[in-house]
Amino acid sequence: MIRREKLAIILLKAMRENNIDMWIIVNRYGHFDPLSEDVGGDRASDMWSQGEFLGYTIFTDRGGDSIERAALSGRLLNERGALRKFVEERDPNALEG
Repeated sequence: MIRREKLAIILLKAMRENNIDMWIIVNRYGHFDPLSEDVGGDRASDMWSQGEFLGYTIFTDRGGDSIERAALSGRLLNERGALRKFVEERDPNALEG
C-alpha cells in the first residue's frame, strides 16, 4: 500500500520530466515484469487470453493532476485490437510539445 501511494505521488512528475505520455507493462505467463506488482499489477487478476496468460498495466498522463491507471486482461483482450484501440483513444503523442 505504501509503494502504491508513493507511486501515485511521484509517477506523474517522473513521467513528465522524462516526456513519457504512456507506460505499458506487459505480463505473460513465465515472463512477468519485475515491477508489475510494485506498480499495481496483480498476476492473480490477469486472465488467459488467446491461450496465453496475458495482461497489461497501463499508466497514461492525460494532462491533468493525476495519472490514469488501467489494466487490460481477460475478456477485455478477447476483442481483436483492444490494446491498440485503448492507446489510440488516449493519443499519447497529442501531449507532445
